[in-house]
Amino acid sequence: MSEIISKRAFSRVSATQVAMYRECPRKWYTNYILGMKPPPTPAMALGTKVHEHLERYLIDGTPPPDTEEGKIAASGLGALPPPGEVGVEGSVSIPGALVPFVGVIDYLDVRGDVPTVGDHKTASAKKWLKTPEQLTTNVQMTSYGRYALEVVSPQADEVRLVHHYYGTKKRRWSQTVDVVVSRSAIADAWRSTCETVEEMAGAACRDEAAVPQDFSMCMSYGGCPFRGRCHDSEEAFPSPPVLETTDNNTIRGNDMTSVLDRFKSRLKTEPAPPPNGKPAASAGDGINAPEAAVEDSGPALTFDYDTGPSSEDSVETEPAPKPEAPKTRRPRRTKAEIADDRRVAAASGISEDEARALRESARAAKEVVEWRDDAGVSVDVPSPAETAVAPLRTLYVGCMPVKGADSVTFFSDWIAKIEADVCKQKGVAHVAMLQFNEGFHLLAATVKNVGWPEGVTDLHIDPFDTFGKHCYTTLFTNADVVVHKI
Repeated sequence: MSEIISKRAFSRVSATQVAMYRECPRKWYTNYILGMKPPPTPAMALGTKVHEHLERYLIDGTPPPDTEEGKIAASGLGALPPPGEVGVEGSVSIPGALVPFVGVIDYLDVRGDVPTVGDHKTASAKKWLKTPEQLTTNVQMTSYGRYALEVVSPQADEVRLVHHYYGTKKRRWSQTVDVVVSRSAIADAWRSTCETVEEMAGAACRDEAAVPQDFSMCMSYGGCPFRGRCHDSEEAFPSPPVLETTDNNTIRGNDMTSVLDRFKSRLKTEPAPPPNGKPAASAGDGINAPEAAVEDSGPALTFDYDTGPSSEDSVETEPAPKPEAPKTRRPRRTKAEIADDRRVAAASGISEDEARALRESARAAKEVVEWRDDAGVSVDVPSPAETAVAPLRTLYVGCMPVKGADSVTFFSDWIAKIEADVCKQKGVAHVAMLQFNEGFHLLAATVKNVGWPEGVTDLHIDPFDTFGKHCYTTLFTNADVVVHKI
């Protein structure tokens, strides 16, 4: 049954919508135009409860209760303005955008010459805190700052933007990040926001397939809830067939037909049957069967055994026993024989002693082999590189093979050297210290140029890894087979 989804009108916009559109236009479109909003996560539900306790405190001084969310809210009360003296949870409509720009300000303090816009944020770790520089370009805070300057305090030339952070883990902490921004900087940020709103209005009129995607954001913030919808679409990747295996795992390839054709073309051809129906001879003592069965495009190493009476004879006779080889010392090799043994060993991937045993066994069985021609060339044995089958490149996403896991390379180990080079080039301790995700974009660009790790056949990537989510698309495209956890 085909999917039928009614589109919604683009009648109003918020800072959350603008930020989501800038991250990934398709994610915003699916959320707000198609109306396919996912349910709130546990972290979002906890943040809502903490906001409610902080709101009551700022209105009339009601202390937070002795609950988990109450304790989180209580950790940062000392950094808040006095209760009852500021505007709390005010719904606002900011003028100047193509469609009504709405929002809810956690608190607005206009007691001084510089108005203050405050916003409460819950965070699991301090690494998620924004810097003062980031606040100056944050869509939500600069939009609320414009409201404060244009509607509430038109005489002010600056606005103070504040983020109050509250730790959600057992070890309670709170921290305040603030910055004073000029009216001109707020105007520049608002102008950029309005340009984005105009782009959103145009995207809202298109079909879903015509709205662009940003696959680098698929694994951000715990993973986009619509990434499966995007990756299964024709415009995301060329419709890969899905193979159902016996153990209920799903294997997906970029183009499985071409992979199989390429795989078949690399297979070794079956060796020709021995002449006269005689059995192929053993390669001699000290030679493993897989190593001895080397395909040869030149004269084959065959042995001429005496098979005794033919099958047409009616009299059964035992074959004559072969005479035992005299027990003598192994003859010394000539320089030419030593050179031949070494050449054969290097070409076939066996030891020199095994090559010598092969030559002597052929001589003892009266094998007709031309070891050297007039030019001094030995038996032409193909190298392992010529006969080996090139392995398929397999990407394991959030899972590991049940057997053969020793051959898997972890993406985090491979990307570590690239990260170190980027950090050295930019003079920082970690790529996350570069502003506006520049470090992660450099990593993604480097991986895109490399394509696939050299010498690696099986690669594991954690879909929630900070580096992996920026490089996932490139690895997905370059892999022959992708195994995804379901």
